[in-house]
Amino acid sequence: MMKKALVLVRNPTDRKLLSAALADFGLETCFTHALNAEIPSELAVVLVEEALAELWKHELLSLKQRATAELRFLPVLVIVPQGRPVEKWLSLGFDDIVTIPISRKLLETQVTSWTELSEETAGRFRELVETAQVGFYRTTPEGKILYANPALVKLLGYESLAELAQRDLSREGFAPESPRTRFQEAVEKEGVVTNYEAVWLTRDGQKVFVVESARAVRDKSGKVLYYEGTVQDITPLRRYQEKLAKIGDFGRKLVLARTTEEVAQAVVNAARDILGLQDCGIFVIEGEQVTLLAHSLGTPPGPSSLPLHSERGVVPYVARTGRALYLPDVRNDPRFIPGALPSQSELCLPLKIGERVIGVLNLQSPELAAFGAEETRLAEALADVAAIALENARLFEEITKAKENLAREAAERKKLLEQVVAAFSAAMGLKDPFTAKHQERVARLACAIAEELGLPPEQVEGLRVAALLHDVGKVLAVPNEILSKPGKLSDHEMALIRTHPDVGYELLCNVEFPWPVAEIVRQHHERLDGSGYPRGLKGEEILLEARILAVADVVEAISSFRPYRPALGLDKAFEEIQNAEKYDQNAASACRAVFARGFTFG
Repeated sequence: MMKKALVLVRNPTDRKLLSAALADFGLETCFTHALNAEIPSELAVVLVEEALAELWKHELLSLKQRATAELRFLPVLVIVPQGRPVEKWLSLGFDDIVTIPISRKLLETQVTSWTELSEETAGRFRELVETAQVGFYRTTPEGKILYANPALVKLLGYESLAELAQRDLSREGFAPESPRTRFQEAVEKEGVVTNYEAVWLTRDGQKVFVVESARAVRDKSGKVLYYEGTVQDITPLRRYQEKLAKIGDFGRKLVLARTTEEVAQAVVNAARDILGLQDCGIFVIEGEQVTLLAHSLGTPPGPSSLPLHSERGVVPYVARTGRALYLPDVRNDPRFIPGALPSQSELCLPLKIGERVIGVLNLQSPELAAFGAEETRLAEALADVAAIALENARLFEEITKAKENLAREAAERKKLLEQVVAAFSAAMGLKDPFTAKHQERVARLACAIAEELGLPPEQVEGLRVAALLHDVGKVLAVPNEILSKPGKLSDHEMALIRTHPDVGYELLCNVEFPWPVAEIVRQHHERLDGSGYPRGLKGEEILLEARILAVADVVEAISSFRPYRPALGLDKAFEEIQNAEKYDQNAASACRAVFARGFTFG
């Protein structure tokens, strides 16, 4: 097909001369063409006189632009009388100047050069577009596909542009969460969009994540003729980001796991579900062995335990060195140990806490070179999550075991202490049954007062033990005839009685009670004003438990029968403990409250 030149010159003689010259250059001349109409494929160059260029400059520049949009280059040369300024036309975007009077030789050089450049440029540009890995497209606002390069046709799952062109983009080209109307609003508002992310649909309805750069091409009235742009498939990147996010979510949930076995099983399941790997194992270092903790297949296809310093085995090597190892073809590495399942590539990653290696994550595939950069990064992210979770679970197991041991030791210690208290009580019961019974009654009342005051159970228990032993020094160090003597005691006898708190302290201070039992026993005859014994302590110097025990001891002693006197009753006892100079009034009020609610010594 012969190439054409569009000549826009008003003078018939000039047109005739130009037509003859252009024919010699191998170009057919045409003199009329609607500048806003479709550009003929054979049109190779435009020559226009200055006056018409001034009149139609917008249309001519639009013509060039539309040719570019069609992957063509259309040179426009302006014919200007000699001596006239030419910079204006070149700055506007026209390609060259033909000077009047026209030199035939120079005209031939100019036209030939420009038409050859047009063909060469258009060919190279089209070849570039047709062979590019990035998609190129042109579509109408209504959704009709005018052009798509082979890369885009393939991306969307079609065999040819003709097949793809039958598709209605407005109805079936975009995923519901990424409607085409959103793209249209953006490109028509701004004129261009760059790095616009969208979700397209392939021929079989699969989602393709893309990033576009596009523009709206308009006519001289501003109406959008079509959209054109480039599109790049970012589906692999988006899938990678989604998998990475899933691993992050998985890691946050994994902190709830409480055993290393639970963590390991969850990790190999994640390798299967998130990474799509069927052969995955978690190994931990146990002394000089590397032991399998969990495998995605349940029954491991290979050894479940290997010596840490074994020369064979990828797992021991990584556990020993702390360095990741990737075998794209396991047949080429003597460290590989074949298992029950076919495996052609292996990726083994250390599980580290700081610089300390605690185990390995081992991944195998039946495909050669199955682990690229993306798969490796995802596996590394999973290994980091696994290491932290395994260490947390191990620490939790250790803490739980330590708590269990402490609880068991505490129970055994409590049992031993109860046996000590029972032994003391039995000894006191043999020597002075009356005092032994007094201690039991005081203990009941002291605990009731402490609970009324809101003391924690452990503190109440310590008070109970102290109350059961508070007169141990009296029973074991004071003769029975003094304890049961009717009438007033002599000064010597009273002095002997007053030693019993210290004697009780000495007897109990070497027993490792978890409470200050010996000190409570020592202080139970102290009074707030310092009038008590054996040390004359005052106020807050006296332990709270000792202040409560003092109230319970006095109330039980006054209200109950004694060998040397009859019972004086509760009213007399309450009258005594109302003395705020000697007794803790919070304890005294609590004592009255528990009796008011029906407390009895039993």
